[in-house]
Amino acid sequence: MSVNFLNRYKKYLLILVMLFLALPLMGQSLLQERAESKVLINRENLVRAKAEALKDAKGTAIMQAVARYLDYSSMVSLGPLLQNHFFDKSDSFIESVRVISERNTEDLSEFTINIETRIFRSRLISALRKLGLP
Repeated sequence: MSVNFLNRYKKYLLILVMLFLALPLMGQSLLQERAESKVLINRENLVRAKAEALKDAKGTAIMQAVARYLDYSSMVSLGPLLQNHFFDKSDSFIESVRVISERNTEDLSEFTINIETRIFRSRLISALRKLGLP
């Protein structure tokens, strides 16, 4: 009886230890940001306009997430650096993108997209630290 109890105890303890170690790996902390972008449609090329609008909206979402960690004066004074490091490389910080809506004007002169992004918080903070920012 005691050997059976000991084996059962070992199994439960092993399961608890595995769960305890696996929980941090199951998912990173994610930030959610919504963004909208409007772009002009050149030469009636709607596909290119959609791609540009999506890229711009992703960059805007990343910059909104960065603004959570920096004050306004830092955002203004470090604008070009942040633009180059975060806005232009937004895909490396984004876990997923959901398109909420997209529309274009009737005369095909402007395209608008609304997205919701899930952003890796740890990657964002790590990038800020590499830049020497709090």
